[in-house]
Amino acid sequence: MRITVADRSTDLPQIQVHDVHAGRGRGLQMVDALSTPWGWFRVGGGTAVWATLPVSNSPLLAAGTADRSPAEDQKTTADVDREHQ
Repeated sequence: MRITVADRSTDLPQIQVHDVHAGRGRGLQMVDALSTPWGWFRVGGGTAVWATLPVSNSPLLAAGTADRSPAEDQKTTADVDREHQ
């Protein structure tokens, strides 16, 4: 599966190391750990990062979140960095 996320930042996407208590800056670390390949391109006045994620037909992997409540799922949802929109 291929996903693309864009924002209005003109900065080039770079994997950065942040303090463990930092509230931001881990997006590309997650993309790099979970996908192969990934990259970026310019779009409009900003930048977009794309990633290809593996997809499994295994019922066990596909149902990985079935035993969690919606409240727990919300905790894992990434918030968009509003500074760059």
